[in-house]
Amino acid sequence: MADINIEKKRKSPLPWILGLLALALLAFFLMRNRGDDEPEAVEGTVVDTTTSMTPTSGAPVTTTP
Repeated sequence: MADINIEKKRKSPLPWILGLLALALLAFFLMRNRGDDEPEAVEGTVVDTTTSMTPTSGAPVTTTP
């Protein structure tokens, strides 16, 4: 009787590539819609982001108008 060589088909990597691409797109859109971490300033107010207002000593901070 003759021997018949049967070779298994290789599976395509295309489903894995498409799945990873879909996950990357989903992560991109979710992170894009999160918005900024900085709060929005109210109209008519000035926000000073150049200096830190945290005192380094235990003395209370007083401000004059």
